[in-house]
Amino acid sequence: MPWSAGDGQRPWPERALLEDCESGLELRLAGYRLTHVQEAGVAQEGLVSGRRFLAQRTRWAQGNMRCLRYTRRVLGSKHYSLAGKAEVMYTFLQPVVAVLLVLLLPVSLGISLATRIFFSADAAAFEATYGPLMLLAFVLAALPLVG
Repeated sequence: MPWSAGDGQRPWPERALLEDCESGLELRLAGYRLTHVQEAGVAQEGLVSGRRFLAQRTRWAQGNMRCLRYTRRVLGSKHYSLAGKAEVMYTFLQPVVAVLLVLLLPVSLGISLATRIFFSADAAAFEATYGPLMLLAFVLAALPLVG
């Protein structure tokens, strides 16, 4: 990063939970080209406590949701390609998708069970036709929960 990118500014946006993400967004929106350096290494400790892991994931989710305020600027920016905009939006929306999955999974399982009980022949035909597509959609939607 050129030193001029940080002249007269704080090292990252004030009250940021995802300092690196928000700094990257601000730099990219200002027109700087950002790249990943494959050779760079980052050492970090694994979390051995479930409570600390949950706290870290909660902070990450809150930070992503706070980044939603960048949506209009990112989508309107000439510095992001269409793929870049899609990646940023995917990152921003991961916590929202995760919450929706947690809420909708029991509902969808209940509907599926009721359909199998009351409309077994139709349910079997539907699953034979659309089952693989539904499984793919579920796996893609569940990625934020494990990523």
